[in-house]
Amino acid sequence: TNEYFLYINYFGLKDQMASWLSVKYKDRLILDCTQAFFMKGNGVSWFFNSCRKFFGVPDGAYLYVPEGAGLKPPTVSNQRYVTEHLIKRLEGNTSEGYPIFLQNEDLMDCEITGMSEFSEQLMSGINYTEMKKKRLANYSALHEKLGDINQYNALSADGCVPMCYPLLLLNETADAVKRKLNNIFIPTFWGEVTERSSKGYEVEKNIAEKLLPLPIDHRYSPSDM
Repeated sequence: TNEYFLYINYFGLKDQMASWLSVKYKDRLILDCTQAFFMKGNGVSWFFNSCRKFFGVPDGAYLYVPEGAGLKPPTVSNQRYVTEHLIKRLEGNTSEGYPIFLQNEDLMDCEITGMSEFSEQLMSGINYTEMKKKRLANYSALHEKLGDINQYNALSADGCVPMCYPLLLLNETADAVKRKLNNIFIPTFWGEVTERSSKGYEVEKNIAEKLLPLPIDHRYSPSDM
């Protein structure tokens, strides 16, 4: 009764499992929805997400708490952030902005604050319904073209709003494919897993080496896919 279970909604495709676990573990469940922004809290379990993984903001997240948790929101807004990397990305200079993105990452610490007023203003102007539609249309377009070669088998969106299209390759590494792509920025997830010297972790290492999390966000259309 004094322990918590942490579950990650990977790629935003595990809403069903997350909901099932919430029924089972109730307020002892912590749901990491940093890859599942559109999964909202249910008043039963703890949910948290990430604004900047889905939208062009420098910081911010939402925490959904169980009813009766008695948790008061922070009274101070975050002041430790930079925005230049976001501007460079809008200008099409993603690679130039990457060092600044890393700088912004370094500014994050463990202090609990509210999101910055800058991010709050941007988040309040988003048409979330339209964003969902665009993501799902892009996801479907990629799955239609790549589903037959994709080794990742949990691909049904089934009411979810995914963060990306997780393309897992059979033979080629993700790095080899990235070198062939021109001006398409595809992130690397869990790169540190490939450097583990201990035995085991074969499944995890395979995913870290061969996964291409293809972008499907609202900046793009199915024709871009």
